[in-house]
Amino acid sequence: MKKRNVIIIGSAILAVAVILSLLIGLNNESVSVEARVKKDMEKIMEYKTETLISSNPYDYIDNEYYRDIVSMGMDAVEVLSKGVVDKEIGSLDGYVATIAVEEITGLDITKISGKSCETADEFWKLWDETIKEMPKKIKRKIEKNPKEVNLGEYGIFGQTIEKEIEEEKDGEIEIGGEKIKYNKEMKISGKSKEKISETEAKKAKSYIEKKIVG
Repeated sequence: MKKRNVIIIGSAILAVAVILSLLIGLNNESVSVEARVKKDMEKIMEYKTETLISSNPYDYIDNEYYRDIVSMGMDAVEVLSKGVVDKEIGSLDGYVATIAVEEITGLDITKISGKSCETADEFWKLWDETIKEMPKKIKRKIEKNPKEVNLGEYGIFGQTIEKEIEEEKDGEIEIGGEKIKYNKEMKISGKSKEKISETEAKKAKSYIEKKIVG
């Protein structure tokens, strides 16, 4: 009986330890991504200011630190956009952040909105507007031409919706609280040659929903 109790207690302790290690691991992963992006941004500024005095943000992206940010995908987009909101990212690095975000997502906010941006602040304002209005605009686009849709200008977000349409095939998807009905035989044109991963698709959809909810 005692031996059985010891086994039960030992199993319970092991289970708790496993759960705690998983929670700690998830937290450390989140923290490390944020720390990594911030460190890369600092290094980008140091990297160029040591050799070049320039106000052109494109002079600051030909290096390993910028490429590392881009390689983090939607995780980096989350950190960079949060940094702008929290005023942790300034003017010049704010420009660099806009370039990285555009490269990661492939979202063409100028084409979608019909507006151009002269400053980083203008970009982020238009970025937020574009993300929040995206589900409604895509819904109207599909309703306008139910036989064929091209979501190329929406980049990774468009790919996410394309993926859901192709996988669900039930005639309706929901994104950002917006229910989008579509013809099951609808053709999707202008698709990216690169397939979006399930993980990145979930992160892209979550990003839209968090922006809408605020």
